Formats: sequence, structure tokens, C-alpha cells
Amino acid sequence: ASHAMAEIDADRMERYRSKINNAGCRYGIDPALIAAIISRESRAGNQLIDGWGDNGKAWGLMQVDVTPTGGGHKAVGA
Repeated sequence: ASHAMAEIDADRMERYRSKINNAGCRYGIDPALIAAIISRESRAGNQLIDGWGDNGKAWGLMQVDVTPTGGGHKAVGA
């Protein structure tokens, strides 16, 4: 099932390709790993409402937890 979902997400992921590649290069992370996390967490943005998911407790393509027990991160940028 995960493989089929990743294939569906691949088309949506295309719009983020350059940002994923740039982040991977900048931080020394394989872009495929970044794309896999994005696919798993937000289905390449398809599950987000104005950038938010998990009932407003996580933000962005990689679904950073913004609750106090989740590290207290703040949503910045888009």
C-alpha cells in the first residue's frame, strides 16, 4: 500500500523537486529521504489545509509538531 501511495504522490511532489534537492544539498540529506518523509507525513501536501495537518497540531509538508510537548516549534515561511 505504501508503494502505491508513493507513486500517487510522485506527481504532486514534482512541484517541490527543486526545494527538496536544494535542502538535501544544503544539509547533506538524500533528497529521496526528504521526499519520502513528505510523502508519508502530508501526502505531498494533499492532506494539508493552509499548510496545517494533524488537527492543527503540525505544520508544513514534513508536519513539524507545533504543540508544546512536540518541541514548541513555530510555523515560519511557506
